[in-house]
Amino acid sequence: MFVVLSCQDLRKFIRLEFREISGMTKQGEVICSIHFDDYQIQVHMPVDGKIISINDLLRTKEKDVLLQQPENNGWIVLVVPSRMYDKAGLLSLENYKK
Repeated sequence: MFVVLSCQDLRKFIRLEFREISGMTKQGEVICSIHFDDYQIQVHMPVDGKIISINDLLRTKEKDVLLQQPENNGWIVLVVPSRMYDKAGLLSLENYKK
């Protein structure tokens, strides 16, 4: 499962701060903050589960991939949900595109 942040209207961001990730993370917990010049956006865990990977591109000079290619390489974390088939509260592809 990919956690994708749509950033079509956002300008270049300054930095990303990831909280320490270990074990299971609950839905709604802040997993990352994206900092811009004058504000920040908190990224929340979409489901209960375990974060198994953070997109390495976001830790390099290529971090703008989040803004430039949100549907492809702009994922933030890879999550293994604790309830694999429970899609309650998640956006469908159609609703995401709206």
